[in-house]
Amino acid sequence: MVSQPASTAEGSGPTRLARLLEQVNQAGGRRDRTRHLTRLVERAASVEDTPPSTADTLPVVPELAPLLPAGTLRRGGVYQVTGSGSLLWTLIGGAMTSGAWCAVVGMPAIGHASAVAPEYAVDLTRLAFVNAPGPEWPAVVAALMDGIDLVILAPPPQVSAPLARQLRAKARTHGSVLICASQWPHPPVSWPDTDLSVTVTRQQTFGLGLGRGRIRSRALTVQAVGRGAAARPREVTLQVPPASLQAGAAPTPSTAPQDTRDGGAVALGAERLAG
Repeated sequence: MVSQPASTAEGSGPTRLARLLEQVNQAGGRRDRTRHLTRLVERAASVEDTPPSTADTLPVVPELAPLLPAGTLRRGGVYQVTGSGSLLWTLIGGAMTSGAWCAVVGMPAIGHASAVAPEYAVDLTRLAFVNAPGPEWPAVVAALMDGIDLVILAPPPQVSAPLARQLRAKARTHGSVLICASQWPHPPVSWPDTDLSVTVTRQQTFGLGLGRGRIRSRALTVQAVGRGAAARPREVTLQVPPASLQAGAAPTPSTAPQDTRDGGAVALGAERLAG
């Protein structure tokens, strides 16, 4: 993740990288600015932050660990996730417990729901939203993987096998994790050659009765199946937000810059749906 020191005139590595990620968010909603967006991501990747991790994996919350071989996300791996924005927030929060940087591409509903980030211990200064990557989305994803630990992508309905192999090779080269995701009501992702497919098979809401009351909690039943050691389906049920993340929840940011243009990306700020 580190390629050259940041200029001291532009602030420290973390400060400059956070500033550049704000610019990525602001550019992410303009479909005609893909090249500009890619340049911003590449600049962010060049900023010195902390020494690169030697770990081959990214952590997940303990509640999800039984679904995964070795209980972690393998760097260079490609995963498919279907069914819930809450599950995606849980994966982001788990990865951030190790100081990971994350990006969400092509999923504006997740950006609009960033007000829930503190409930999942998500540090919004380490999270970029690229809501509208445009037709050159593979270039945007490839550039992000050059400097971001976890990239969550809502891809087009059909992705060719050669393109999927190219992005997998990029993830392996840079030690990034790629998650190909879809949320209801969108159909499941069709991505060639994923290591593991993770699907929400049931969602339960507790606290509402006969159309009244308040939501007290939600539970997801999640199933995973893959290849090799993961070929046998595994299933867990967890509360969201998970108790393990609520115990160390991130503080709510005092300021949250936003992109207020119609159809634009929501920058690092707050709005509605948890998903």
